[in-house]
Amino acid sequence: KNRYGVLEVNYGLPEESVFTVYVFNDPIIREPEKAFWLEPGTHDTLDYTAAGTLAFRPGVHRLPGDRLRPVSGHDIYLAPGAVLKAGLTCEKGENIRIYGTGIFDGTENSRQPGENWKGRADDAFIHFFEGRNIEWDGPVIFNSPFWNLVPEGTHDMTIRHHKAVTWAVNTDGVQPRSCVNLTIEDCFFKCADDAIAIKTRRNSGMHSKNIIVRNIVTWNDAGSALEIGHTSQADLLENVRFENIEIVRTTSGLCHIYLIDHSTVRNVRYENIYIERNLFGIPEISFTV
Repeated sequence: KNRYGVLEVNYGLPEESVFTVYVFNDPIIREPEKAFWLEPGTHDTLDYTAAGTLAFRPGVHRLPGDRLRPVSGHDIYLAPGAVLKAGLTCEKGENIRIYGTGIFDGTENSRQPGENWKGRADDAFIHFFEGRNIEWDGPVIFNSPFWNLVPEGTHDMTIRHHKAVTWAVNTDGVQPRSCVNLTIEDCFFKCADDAIAIKTRRNSGMHSKNIIVRNIVTWNDAGSALEIGHTSQADLLENVRFENIEIVRTTSGLCHIYLIDHSTVRNVRYENIYIERNLFGIPEISFTV
């Protein structure tokens, strides 16, 4: 059975004495039978429609504009050991699968200026805008410069076997904005902000609903492990379930619902939530209006 976890050496001693190992036991993800394979190197151009699947072999890949840009009806596969020195932007994409256990490495990607908190999430390292029927299965996000993965205005999306190991401030694990029918399952998030931050945005839809977060492990160095609201602007956020969550470490509590801007939140359920270390003793459950 695939599992994700953390091994902390010198656990419980002063922070400077602790060494951390992140353990990812992934399921086997089969490579595509028919694909256009890319060898490691610098790619000046990419033809995303050359085959049903664009596949990256093990090694380091550098992409035009430091971005991967999937298109509707065509999949992306990252073989084990494939390292893309790039983020991802997908606008209005449909029927797309991005899979494999390769790595999106943000080490060489600069943080974008502006940090537009109330507009589109174009600053995100991985950004899906107004997509439909999208599956993210397996890749690692390493050292993202800003928000890790933001599905915005998307419908019918699944995020599974996703791992994030990041340190920069504001690297939320997944930040869904105005999403409908979203499942996040079997994932690991080590980030320097909220692990899960569910919001609404007027420019991408007035509702967020039918969101399931289950079987995930979180470690957040800032923010909260499970958050709803905070800068939500649209009318309604409803039908959210958090199930079977292991919170290894948190600094700002377990689950927060912030109603700061315009929004109504209803029908939220938390079930089987385990918390190991709440470093600053902030209340584990809080609701702010």
